[in-house]
Amino acid sequence: MAPAIGVTFQQVQKYELGSNRVSASKLFAIAQALGVLVASFFSDLEESGADPSVLSEFGDFLVLNGSTELVKAYRTLTADQRRVLVDLAQVMAAS
Repeated sequence: MAPAIGVTFQQVQKYELGSNRVSASKLFAIAQALGVLVASFFSDLEESGADPSVLSEFGDFLVLNGSTELVKAYRTLTADQRRVLVDLAQVMAAS
C-alpha cells in the first residue's frame, strides 16, 4: 500500500492507528490503490441514516483541485467566519 500512495510503511501504520490524519488527497490515492470509490470509506455513515446525497457530494468534493487547501483553511476559521464563508459560497454558486 505505501508505495502505491507515495508514503512510507511507517506512515501507513500511523494512518491505521489514527496517530496521523489522512488528507483528502491521500484518501483519494488510497481509494485508487484499492480500486474503490472514496464514498465506500463512509458506508457506515450510510447505515447510520446519514443522507447518501451528502456523502456522494463529499466524495465528489475531495477530488476537486483546491479542496484540501480549502478544508485546511476552513478548519482555522472561527464559527462566525465559517458562516460568512458559507454564505459567500452560496451566493457565488447561485450566480
